[in-house]
Amino acid sequence: VNTASRIEGLCKTFGATIVVSGETLSGCPRLPYGKRSLGTVRLKGKECAIDIHEIFTGQDRYPESYLERFEGAIASHFRGDFRTAESLLAPIADERPDDAAALWYLSRSRERASSPEAAVWDGVEQLISK
Repeated sequence: VNTASRIEGLCKTFGATIVVSGETLSGCPRLPYGKRSLGTVRLKGKECAIDIHEIFTGQDRYPESYLERFEGAIASHFRGDFRTAESLLAPIADERPDDAAALWYLSRSRERASSPEAAVWDGVEQLISK
């Protein structure tokens, strides 16, 4: 219940109506809704990292080409290639300033690109709020 509550709290961070874990998503093989990966996170107070995904009704919320560019940018971020992620996310954020997830990852990529901590990146976003 604690983990579910923390995942639900990510809806505000990522501007999503529904956020689920990868484990939950794997239990829904024929999901009739759109989805996109939001990466791998470590929730506050938890040691294990989890994959999270946004679920949205209607594939038209984000066109397929947009989702492909977003997921490519996020993949760069999680590989630790923050400069590339930043360059890929900036036009995405300009195109869709209402996409809170793109804005959040753009901000994180910019922070990480200029931080000495980038050298010890473990590929997991540490979320500090509940």
